[in-house]
Amino acid sequence: MRIGDQKGSVFVTTMVATLLMLLTGGYMYTMADQGLYNIKQLQYRAQAKYIADAGLADALGRLRTTWATSASYPSTTLAGGTYQASVTTISGRTKVTATATANGVTQVSTAEVVGPGLSALDYVFAAGGDASIDAGTGQSSGTINGDMYSGGDFTLDGPASGGTMTVTGDIQAAGNYTDSGGSSTTVNGTATPSFSTAVAFPTVDYSYYQTIAQTNGYYVNGNVTYASGAMPASPAGGVIYVNGDVTINGTQNTNACIVATGSITISKTGNTYAKVTITRPATTPESSFPAAMCQGNFTWSTTGNGDGYVNITGLIYTQGNFTVASANHETFTLTGSVVAAGNINLGPTAFSSVTAGYSAQTPPGFTVSNAQMQVESYNS
Repeated sequence: MRIGDQKGSVFVTTMVATLLMLLTGGYMYTMADQGLYNIKQLQYRAQAKYIADAGLADALGRLRTTWATSASYPSTTLAGGTYQASVTTISGRTKVTATATANGVTQVSTAEVVGPGLSALDYVFAAGGDASIDAGTGQSSGTINGDMYSGGDFTLDGPASGGTMTVTGDIQAAGNYTDSGGSSTTVNGTATPSFSTAVAFPTVDYSYYQTIAQTNGYYVNGNVTYASGAMPASPAGGVIYVNGDVTINGTQNTNACIVATGSITISKTGNTYAKVTITRPATTPESSFPAAMCQGNFTWSTTGNGDGYVNITGLIYTQGNFTVASANHETFTLTGSVVAAGNINLGPTAFSSVTAGYSAQTPPGFTVSNAQMQVESYNS
């Protein structure tokens, strides 16, 4: 082979090798650049997903505070991106959606939720058993503002003559519903027998209130009778705790939460009729306490022609029965609610007056199993 041919062969080989190196280098650069792009996209997707998850958590927190079946929350900036959350309900199913964007990448997080259920604390009168609400036997008047519930049968009655029983609110009975008052009863709401929706009754941590009473010197171990004026008017800490039964006579006026591990009974003594005003404590946080609570029965029972009254502001909670069987010419007034795990029997006699208006109660130490929204599932 001539020398010129050898030089030409080397030149061609060199050019081919150079071209191959350029092609390989370009490919490797392209692959590296694409890899960096893919890594960036993964980073942006992860960033957007974290922001969407945070937006979903924020929306769930808002819903737990204020339940709504439809809502749209404002756009929020977070960690280099933004999210916006909404709540929609279709065919009874409620979905929470949070949409997030970061560096042009969008991610979505969703959850299906169930709203808070019905609580006995939602009613002006709630009985775990039967309920009988009566204005009085004759020449009596009754006004009840708020919904009422019974876990058994519910009977509404009015005076036989000379008065009316008016209910503004719904009546829901798991058992039968009977309106035996005829023209003397008016229900401005819906009465529903065989009410199938579960209503949860609270469980109560009595030790919470016991500790407060013991700390402030208002704990009594054993049964106690408060004669006229003997009940503390405004105890420190707001709680009077009796490890036993409480009997209340005469004239009493107290701003306190009265707790009994037994029963609470209001009655006349001799010819002296009870004139009792119990108002939940006025100071914060004691203002969220109940007015009265007991593990036994709560009863106001008298006979004859009295001029007594029982005025309650706050929640009355009893694990037993709640009974008002007052005498003629007596008055029962409630601003708050009555929750009885047993039966409720509101039945004064003639020339009586019953007035009850619902006021929402959320006492500490009270737990209702379905009180909060529940998350059914998380989805992406």
